[in-house]
Amino acid sequence: MSLILRILIVIQIGAYYLPAALAETLDLPVNAQPLLVNDNFIDADLNSSDADLFIFYAEAGSIFTIRIPDESVSASFDPQLEVFSEDGNALFTEPFDFNFAGEGEELVLNLMNDGFYYIRISENAPEPGVARDYQILVFEPTAPQGGTLKGKVLDACNNQPVARADISLSTQFTLSHSTGDFIFSRVNPGNYDISVHAEGFESATFPVTITELGLTSQDFSLTPDLGCDVSTSPESQANYDFATGLLQLDNVEVGALNYRASLENIAMNGNFIFQLKSAELITSFETLAVASYDTDSLHLNIAVVSALDQHYRVILINQGDFIFQIESVDLIE
Repeated sequence: MSLILRILIVIQIGAYYLPAALAETLDLPVNAQPLLVNDNFIDADLNSSDADLFIFYAEAGSIFTIRIPDESVSASFDPQLEVFSEDGNALFTEPFDFNFAGEGEELVLNLMNDGFYYIRISENAPEPGVARDYQILVFEPTAPQGGTLKGKVLDACNNQPVARADISLSTQFTLSHSTGDFIFSRVNPGNYDISVHAEGFESATFPVTITELGLTSQDFSLTPDLGCDVSTSPESQANYDFATGLLQLDNVEVGALNYRASLENIAMNGNFIFQLKSAELITSFETLAVASYDTDSLHLNIAVVSALDQHYRVILINQGDFIFQIESVDLIE
């Protein structure tokens, strides 16, 4: 008989806090593999790491099932599940595990807040040389039938993914992953106008047609607020020096004002946590602003950062007292 752990939990965020070691991992969303809700199973394994980290987006009040099917689990592998909110709160005190090798796990959650959630798959006492393969799926077991819309949000200038874009379809809402991927499932068939918004980009609306029980694949491209012709010369870039840990911004827009700013990496241990070091108001400049700071969302959007002969688009978020953490990094080809 199949032994599957099936538990219904009504989550109240804030009960337990994430261990510091794992919190460092969660500070880097690019380390988590996106799981699109109601999509296909993902093949995974723990053969080369201590834990796998996945991320999925949930709307408040919906019931979600995390499933690792029995038939996908290696014979000697005993997977255990942990779930965390995006701000680092563990949703239960210890990993869920039915303590049977070669058996799957199934966990049902009723999540009370919109947002991204992390799933951590690990093993309590792994044995060296033992295969640890499995499949994982997140789905809504009670959602009505309908069509599916699946795609990516991309930068219209370089075709790079846009992370955390707000995407609205009728009464449904989701955010794009760090890979740009998004999904809407169980959508009533018909014609819709999709609204897409992202920090540092011009908002846009796109028409889309959803068919009954069908899959519609469609990508959406957004144009940066600063346009596609931002100069790549040093005069109009932000520059990061790994030796000093300084991020220099020659021209930052803050509302109607412009500043020359310097941020210092206060982590300097392979991580990136920046503290504002200096800010100087500038009234005369010849180049376009390379960055903009939104005083409402607290996001610092940097169009071009030069580091080690590469160029990146970077979004930082002010965690308080002008200490910034990285929210997304995209390589500009």
